[in-house]
Amino acid sequence: MKNVIDQNSEFSNMVDARLSRRSFLLGSATVGAGTFLALNPIANAIASRHG
Repeated sequence: MKNVIDQNSEFSNMVDARLSRRSFLLGSATVGAGTFLALNPIANAIASRHG
């Protein structure tokens, strides 16, 4: 019985680590895309001003 409990907790830890990593990567991608979209009009304005 102890072995089954250990396996469940190990599996739960593995799933939690995967979900945590996935949410981190999704958050990073969202921040990167948001930054790109926010800075793109500014970069275009600067380029057209100097061009």
